[in-house]
Amino acid sequence: MPFWQSHAKNAVKERRKAGNLWERITWNLWYRPLINVFHRYDKKVNCDYLHTLTEIDAYVVLCPEYREQLCKVLHLDENTKKKIYVIPNFQLPNERPNLEKEKLVVYVGRLSYVDKRVDRLLHIWAMVEAQVSDWRLEIVGEGDEEQNLRALAQRLGLRNVSFEGRQNPQPYYDRAAILCLTSTLEGWGLVLTEAQTNGVVPIAFDCSAGVHNLLSPTGEYGILIPPFELDAYVRELLRLMNDDVRCAELRQRVLQRKYPREDVCYKYYQLYQLLCEDAAS
Repeated sequence: MPFWQSHAKNAVKERRKAGNLWERITWNLWYRPLINVFHRYDKKVNCDYLHTLTEIDAYVVLCPEYREQLCKVLHLDENTKKKIYVIPNFQLPNERPNLEKEKLVVYVGRLSYVDKRVDRLLHIWAMVEAQVSDWRLEIVGEGDEEQNLRALAQRLGLRNVSFEGRQNPQPYYDRAAILCLTSTLEGWGLVLTEAQTNGVVPIAFDCSAGVHNLLSPTGEYGILIPPFELDAYVRELLRLMNDDVRCAELRQRVLQRKYPREDVCYKYYQLYQLLCEDAAS
């Protein structure tokens, strides 16, 4: 997603304020004004984007909204706007998805704080676990936050949670009924399309245009939750867990969402052809 660098920098600084008194003082008196009032880091990031767009011949984004955002925020002229192309990712289909799902919720991805925020998922699970004691949460992935997340799960007293480490996600997609994503930053969310093609119902915060494109309209190709409302996330997750009929219907609907490789490859072919023609002229 465009300008993710600013969001990431802000998240790192904000998290540090919980560390000690000096960090809190520094955050409140120095970084917060720089970020929220003077937009100091935003300006630097914008300059970096403008420099990049000056130097290159083509810039590819994943959805039209990202192109519009770049054009609007950076006040691009018409010639620079023409350098930005929209080409989404493709997703290979699963010709034989397993639809005999277990009472399993899965997370697949990095265990990182700035973008993925799996700690939110653990807090959500703490609010649902007692009400759906026959369901499990399996966390597939590794990263810098793993030890912190394990400690948090222990503090919350979570019983039906396991950390699976870095694994081939396919066996988990085969068994899982629901995939949960609680990210702050997601450019596209490949795990969302992977879930859809395997008949796993995805739930995610509506944190970016990329995620919105993949799961909208909510209730059709997945569930979108207003960012970052944990209570709303809990309600929708429990609703799915407790309604087998709705979950089965959604499973069939998400399978209908397609991301053809041929379409994406042809768009790249057209772009390369255009660049070659420009270079030759």
